[in-house]
Amino acid sequence: MTQVFDNGKIVIQVLNRNNYEGYFVGGCVRDYLLKRKIKDVDITTNATPDVIEQLFKKTIDVGKEHGTIIVVMNGEPIEVTTYRSESEYSDRLDDDLKHRDFTMNAIAMNEELVVYDPYEGQADIKNQLIKTVGFAKERFEEDALRMLRALRFSTQLKFQIHHSTFEAIIQHASSIQHVSIERIMSEIKKMYESNHINQNKQQIIDSSLFNFMPVFKQFNQELYLNFKTNNFPEEIATQIYFEHVDVERLTELRISNDEINEIKLILKILMHHQSYKDARILSYDFEKSLLERSLKLINENQVILSTDTTNLEFAISISDDLPIKSIKDLAINGRDIMAITNRGPGPWLKETLQKIVYLVVTDQLENTTEQLNEWVSQHVKD
Repeated sequence: MTQVFDNGKIVIQVLNRNNYEGYFVGGCVRDYLLKRKIKDVDITTNATPDVIEQLFKKTIDVGKEHGTIIVVMNGEPIEVTTYRSESEYSDRLDDDLKHRDFTMNAIAMNEELVVYDPYEGQADIKNQLIKTVGFAKERFEEDALRMLRALRFSTQLKFQIHHSTFEAIIQHASSIQHVSIERIMSEIKKMYESNHINQNKQQIIDSSLFNFMPVFKQFNQELYLNFKTNNFPEEIATQIYFEHVDVERLTELRISNDEINEIKLILKILMHHQSYKDARILSYDFEKSLLERSLKLINENQVILSTDTTNLEFAISISDDLPIKSIKDLAINGRDIMAITNRGPGPWLKETLQKIVYLVVTDQLENTTEQLNEWVSQHVKD
C-alpha cells in the first residue's frame, strides 16, 4: 500500500466521521486490483464541494462546478468528487458508478479495501476486457473522448476492447471532432508512453477515430501501421518526412514549443544527415542523444527509411571528442571580435562566429584566444 493510499484513507475517515460516504474509485482501484503502481487516488463522496471545503483545512478548487475539489492531505493532493448522476449531483454511489466509462473503472472501494462492484468490473479485469458501463452509445454520447480512452487503455494494459464497445466506437467515431485537441493529445501521449503502441496500431486505424482528428487525418495509414516507434515526435516527424503532414500544421495539435522543436530536429536529421560534407559539423549541430535516437529509428525502420547511416554513425562516434560543444565554448566572443575589428554589431558578427565555429570543429583552427584573435585580425575587415 502506498503513501497516497494512506492519505486517501484519512480523507475517507474524515468524511465518514462527519456522516458522509467516501470511496476510492476509478483508476486507483483498477490499478490496485491489477497490482500496478498507483500514482494518485480519486475519492467519490456524497458530500458537496462546499461541504468538502468546510471539512478539510487545505483544499484547492480545480473544478468546483463539476463537483471536484483537491484535498491536500499531508502534502499529497487527493481529488475528491461529489457523486454525479448525468450532469447533476447525486447522493447515491450507484448513480455515480453507472455513468462512469468502463466497468473496470466503475469499482468502488472503502477505506478497509472492501470492493463494491455492481458492474462486474473485476471479472472484466480478470478477462482483460474493456467494456462500457451499460450501453456504449450512451457513454460515448456523454463524452466522446471515452472512445479514445478505450484505445489508450487497450494499449496501456494490453486488454481487448469488447466487440460491442468497439462497434460503437466505429459508429460514433465522427463525434471525436467535437473534443478539444488538448484532451485528445493527452490520451495520444499516454499511448506512446505505454511503449505498446506498435502492437495496437491496427486497432487504432480500424476504429476510424484518426479520420476525424486534426493532423492525424492526414496520416498515411500504411506508413503508420508499418513504422515502429514508441515516441510521438518521431511518429509525426516521419509523416512529415514523407510529405503526408504539413509541418506548419503542428500548431493545431496544441503541443509545446519544446515538442515542436524536437519534431523539427528529428525531421532535420532524417532529411539532411547524409548531405553533411563533414560529419563533425553534423555531430556539433545536434545533441548526441538525438543523433543516437535517429540512428535507432532508421535502423529499426530501414525498409521504410532506406538510408545510408555512415555519416550519422561517425558523427555519434566523435561526439564526445569535439573541441567545442557550443558557441559558448569558443575562446572568443562577439565583444572580443568587435573590439579587434573596431566594428559595431550586425549580421556580420553572427556570420563570423559561425565561420569560427566551423573552423574549430573541423580542426582547421585551434580554440585558443591567441589563435582566434589572430584569425579575426587577418580575415575580418574593419
